[in-house]
Amino acid sequence: MENQIKEGPPIQISWSAPEFAHYEKSRGWFLGLFLITAILLAIAVLMKNFLFAFLIIVSVFLIYTQAKKRPRLIEFIISEKGVTIDEKIYPYNELHSFWIFEEPEAQILSLISKKIIHPRLPIPLGDKTSEEIKEVLSIFIPLKKQEEAFSETLARKLKF
Repeated sequence: MENQIKEGPPIQISWSAPEFAHYEKSRGWFLGLFLITAILLAIAVLMKNFLFAFLIIVSVFLIYTQAKKRPRLIEFIISEKGVTIDEKIYPYNELHSFWIFEEPEAQILSLISKKIIHPRLPIPLGDKTSEEIKEVLSIFIPLKKQEEAFSETLARKLKF
């Protein structure tokens, strides 16, 4: 049985939220990063594995720049056409299901896309309630329990 779109006014929910949770990093956080880097570099040099040393340097540079990055404010829209994230629309026929992770820090809407590359789309709910989002999205795509990705759990625990 397919969900039917109700007759009446157009459905649209919109809100703005930061593109990702930003945690202010202390000097201790960066000191820990560089201490771990120094240890790994020492190991790489002692093993004469210069490719590994290069990869460590590149990785730490990327981690450092990401840690300093401030989130942009993104506009999200759920409408009859699909889900819009920062002016890019994801039509419902490209979406498989959704789930809402309710964490103490934030509520995250997780859309599963039918695309092979980047199949999970995490969307912070900002000031919207999970019930409000579930009510509208369940008209178009099924609510299906998901497990949080390990990388997302790790980033949240490390306040990255």
